[in-house]
This record gives sequence, C-alpha cells and structure tokens, in this order.
Amino acid sequence: MRAADFGGAAISPTRPLSAALVLALGLLFGWLAYAWPWLSGAVTIPWDAKSQFWPHFYFLSRSLATGQSPFWMPGIFSGVAHIADPQSFIFSPYFLALAWLLVDPDFRAFDAAVLALPLLGGAGLSAWLFARGLLPHAALLAGFVFLAGGSVAWRLQHVGQLHSLAVLPWLLFALDRTIASGSLRAALAAGILAGLLLAGRDQVALLGAYLAAGFALWRWLVDPLARAAWRRSLGMLALAALFALAAAAIPLLLSALEAARSNRPTIALEDAGRGSLHPALLFTLFTPHLFGSAGPMADFWGPPSFAWPDTGLFLAQNMGVLYFGWVGLLLIPTGFSAIAQRPFGKFVWISTLLILLYALGWYTPFFEICYRFLPGVDLFRRPADATFLLAFLFALVSGLACDAFLRDPRPRNLRLAVLLGLVGLSGAAILAGWRGRLVQAAPALFEACLWFALASALLFALARGAPRRRALLASALVLLTILELARNNGLNGATGLPVKGEVDWSVLDPRAPEPTLDLLSRLAQAAAPEAGRRVELVGLGYAWPNAPLIRGLDHTLGHNPLRPADYVAAVGAEDTIATPEQRRFTPAFPGWRTPLADLLGLRWIATPLPIERLDPTLAYSPLPLIARTESAFIYARESALPRLFIATRWTLLDREAVLRFGRWPEVDLTTTVLLEEPPAIRVAPNARSGTTRFVRLGNDELVIEAFAPDGGFLVLHDPWHPWWCAEIDGQSVPILRANLLFRAVALPPGRSLVRFRFTPLSGAFSELRERVLRRLEHS
Repeated sequence: MRAADFGGAAISPTRPLSAALVLALGLLFGWLAYAWPWLSGAVTIPWDAKSQFWPHFYFLSRSLATGQSPFWMPGIFSGVAHIADPQSFIFSPYFLALAWLLVDPDFRAFDAAVLALPLLGGAGLSAWLFARGLLPHAALLAGFVFLAGGSVAWRLQHVGQLHSLAVLPWLLFALDRTIASGSLRAALAAGILAGLLLAGRDQVALLGAYLAAGFALWRWLVDPLARAAWRRSLGMLALAALFALAAAAIPLLLSALEAARSNRPTIALEDAGRGSLHPALLFTLFTPHLFGSAGPMADFWGPPSFAWPDTGLFLAQNMGVLYFGWVGLLLIPTGFSAIAQRPFGKFVWISTLLILLYALGWYTPFFEICYRFLPGVDLFRRPADATFLLAFLFALVSGLACDAFLRDPRPRNLRLAVLLGLVGLSGAAILAGWRGRLVQAAPALFEACLWFALASALLFALARGAPRRRALLASALVLLTILELARNNGLNGATGLPVKGEVDWSVLDPRAPEPTLDLLSRLAQAAAPEAGRRVELVGLGYAWPNAPLIRGLDHTLGHNPLRPADYVAAVGAEDTIATPEQRRFTPAFPGWRTPLADLLGLRWIATPLPIERLDPTLAYSPLPLIARTESAFIYARESALPRLFIATRWTLLDREAVLRFGRWPEVDLTTTVLLEEPPAIRVAPNARSGTTRFVRLGNDELVIEAFAPDGGFLVLHDPWHPWWCAEIDGQSVPILRANLLFRAVALPPGRSLVRFRFTPLSGAFSELRERVLRRLEHS
C-alpha cells in the first residue's frame, strides 16, 4: 500500500515481521531514553499523581490484598463512594490488574505504570499507521511524538487523562479495521475500547469519544471506499456500540448520580473558561521553555502568572506547553497538501483545528457553542485539557507528513516550513521583548534555534541526498526527535521531583517513617473501633491531605475536586487542605469546639502552627497539646463522640437552621439522636442505655452487635449515602438520616445483629428509578 492510500478503506494485514519488530524495539528504546530518570528512582512523578492518584491506587491495591472491597473509602472526607470516583481505577483493567498483582506497591512501581501509558498509546498509534502502510520510520516518529510530546509529557501527573488518551489510538485502529473489513473481532475490540475510554469519565475521554464518533462518520460520509462497504460495517459498528454501552454504562451511571449530589454537578461557563489556553501559549510549539514553565513559579512569566496577571485564568504553568519537536513541526507544512488531498487527511486537519479552538476556551466562540450544545462539556472545568488531544493529533500528522516527505522530499516545501519556523521563533522573541523578559527567555530561544537548525539541516540533507542514504537519514531524523524530546519535554519541576525536596512526598510512602503520622496511627490503633478516632490534618503541605489513606487513618478532610455537597456545606471541606488558609469554617462547623466536630468523632488535630491562630476561640479554651513534631502541633479533643452508640431519645433537626445559622438543638448528643423526620417507632421516656460492638469492620460492610434493653436507635457516625442498606437480624430496615450527616437505624428491645452493607449497583439503579418516577410525576 502506498502512503497516498492512507484514508482508504483497506488495511494491510501483513507487513514484514522484521519491520514490525524493529519498530517496536525502536519505540521501546526511545521510551527508555525518555523515562529513565523516573524508572531509575532518581525522581518521582509529583503533584496530583502522588497527592491524589497514588493514594487511590494504594487503597485499591491494599483492599484487594486484604480481601476487602474497594467500593467505599472510609479514609477521606469521613467516607466516600470510591466506586463512583473516576480516580478510583476500579473500572480500568490496566490499573486493576496492577493493583491485584502489586500486593504492596511503591512509588517506583506506580510511576513505571504511569509512564507505560504513553508507551502503550504510542505503540497503538505506530501499529495503526504501520498497518495502514506507512513507512516504519514514519510510524516510529509518530509513536514517539505521542509518548513524549505536548501535554502527554508536560502533564504526566494527570494520570486519569493520560490513561484515556492511551486508549484512543487503539480505539481508532479498531474502528478503522471494523469499517474496512466488517470483522467481528475488530468490532468487539472497538466496543470494549470505546467502553474503556468512556469509563475514564474525564474530559479527554469525552473529547476522545467525540473524535472517534466523528472518525467513523467521516469514513462513511466522505471516504468512497468505506461508503461502498457501509452495509457490511453497519452491523458490526452497531455491535461495537452495544459492547461500548455495556462496558461503560455502570461507571457512567454511578459517576453521574454521585456528581448530581456533589459540590459541582455542573461547571458554569465562566468558571470553565478560566481554564482556557491563552493564545500566547501557542508559542510553546516553537520553544517549550520560553516562559520558564519547567522552573519555579516565581520565574514563570507566561499567562497566567504573577508577571502576566489580569487574564482571569486559573491554569498551572505546565498545562499550556504544546511542544512536540522541531522535526514534526517542520514536516507538517511540507506534507500539508499531500495529507489534505486524502479524505482522511481532511478529517485530521479539521479535527486539529476544532480541538485547538476548543482548547482556547473563551478566546473564541467555539467553546461556548460546545458548552451549550455538546452533552457532557458542562461537566468539566478546563477546556485546556483538550491539549491532550492536540498531542495525539500532532503525533498523527507528524507521522503522515514524515511518510509523505520520505517518499517525495521536496526542498521547495521544506523552505516554506523553515520560513514558518523562523517566523515562529521571531514571534516568540518579540513577545518576550514586549513583556520585558527577553533576557530571561534568551537561553530558551537560543537552544530552540539550535534544535531548529539541526532539524532543518537533517531534513535538507534527506531531501537532497541520494535515495540509498534515505533510510539512514530517516533513522537519524527519528533519533534526533528522541534526543530533542527527551531533553526538552523530559524531567522538569512539573513532572519529576526528588521524593524529599521542597515538597516531602515521603509522607505518602507507607515504608517511610513520619513522626506525625506514625504517632496518630499508634493513637488510633490503641483506641477501640467503636470510639471516635478521626483525625484532621490542617495545612501541613500539598502531599498531606490524602496521606491517611496510606496510613490507615480516617480523615475528616482530604484532597479531591469532587466531594459530597452536603458534607462541603456542613464541614467546609475544600478541594484540599494543603495550607492553613484552606480550612474554611462554616455556620455548622464554626470551630473545633462545636457539636459537629464531636459528632464526626474528630479526636486529633495536627496543624503547622498553634491551633488558636486558626481558631481564635480556642485561645480562651485551649485544646490539650499532646505532642510537637517537626511538622506539626498535635492536639487532642476529649469531647469526640463515639463512632457507634445507642441513643434512647430523639428530637427533630432543623437542617436549614444548622447549615445557615449554626443553631443546634440543645440536647445531650450522647443520648439523643437528631432526626429530620419523626421515626416509625416509639421509645419509652425512661429507656435504659445499651451497648454496641463491631463484629466485623470492613470498607463496605459493618456488622454490629447491639443490645438495647428498651429499644432505641443505633447511631453510626459515618456519612449517610443512598447506596448503603441495613438489616437487623436478617430483615431489611430503612437507614435514617441522623445528626445532620450520619446514619441511624431503629432498634427493637433486646439484642440485635445489625448489618450495614454498601450496595452501589442495586442502590444506583433504585436511585435512578426513583429519579425517573419523580420526573414523570412532575411532567
């Protein structure tokens, strides 16, 4: 098959095995050169990869190793529906298998698993292009540009989005094969991969699904060969859609229901626009270090930053780097017309333009149109996440352009590409001068000029050289790309840091001693399981909020952008609690000497400074300081109520009065439960107190032996959630919303065996049915 046939319906099923082997080894060599700093253990992938994704993965792995269910996570925000969280990895066969295999994972194992994702995606792109008849060098170049280009390299810490992007090339390969051959196996693969992509439940997955659907439609409507075989492929694509729906329906349903009661059921257009890609960041196509994106925040001068304020944007400094290498950048103009002449090539160019417009967010009208009319777009907060898709598309067009150039090198087209490169570099220099940063940007511009000169010289040598030397020069072209991207898109402050540095990531290492966490763990283990033994880690640093998941502690706060709305309203739980200022008090929780703190079973608090500076009311009634470590002051709260007890009285709770004004009923919370509706049972006024003990204490199952001589209420100070169910002596009973956030069941007189079970599947379907019925009643 000729390269010009790319975009036709045929896919070559047989290419030389030796060429495929060389391609695979070449891609592996490039990946090792790029990934070695992490694989060697010299650095670790920091920020969200460690503070959010790693604790979730560790919790999943340890749950499986100990025979526990990972569906409910008790360790952060007092307990959350882990199965509904896109960061849980539960619906990723890749991470689920690794969690099962790695009984006690460490940083290096997790980092290697994350770094393997770009390799898998690059392998998928290379395999697809190679099967499509592209020269091995072109397919290899595309694969390496994928695994080390743009956001794939600069946003390694966003593990979920990286996972979704790694699926996309394989999905397009399977769709292409399904349309071309009507193969049942290809349709099955396409359906499973589409379901896996959608189960990612992030913005990259959403845009990738739209891209894949657009690809299939384009092949049908525009490609004459595919159009001629549409009857053969229609049934197979319908079957693939059914497989995709079967694979993705449950995770999508769970997350949709959980998002509806979260702190952000949708994202407002203006809030989403704050995550737009600033147009000035397009100059990172020519030099990735123009703005100092790899260095300290104080040295970064791109938008938004202290040096470039008033943009209205909220975007980390590494999120706007688009660089994918000078070889690909120079090749694209040379092959523009050759690619565009093919039906599939037009789809690639149109997709690239639309994804770029989407990433620019509020700087063009296109994003608002997508926000208002494309389902799912209003669920996400950063249009700049589309830069992941740009990285894929840039890798794809780099491979196509390389193939076209290797088959028909034209110096005239190359001269135009070099001229455009010079214009881009000049524009970057002018921008730096305009912002008063030319001296600071000079080293980055100088190095970019060197790489530009090397790539240009090699391309001109290939264009003018003898055909017999073309394979050698093409290999040099790929090698230059590997070296360039390993140097420019490799290790930096956003993607690789020492375990112990400015941020001490070792607090998330279960093997590393940490005095504060070790002391809290000993205190919690010494307390009875029925006692209140939750902790609150306030402002100890970026790595700390989810550390309790690693250490087996139960935290009232945590780090997650998506949290239950009622918990946020009551407790004041922000995205994270890395700094003391992020501890937001509420009317229901105005300080640490409050009824809600008692009900949470909050027993110990660790802060980086004296606690009365955070809660001034404690200056007059201080909490006991029980320890002082290098990282924290540790305080005890003796008034913390038990996690489990029997109430012999009840009173009605005015929920709005508590949430808006902090007006709690004046009752004894050690004997009285606060209910939002009158219960179905009556308890004698002089009912005697009872006893409780845990028979089984698991993540998603709690078995409790309760003795209530005259009846009463078993109160469990774990968050109420509609997917929990309860039984008393084998009989199903309703779970009452108790004490604002928690659970209770009515007990008969005598001894009872109470079982709480987390049933997300049946619970979600019941909730969906109720929502549908309510909507029908109101329609």
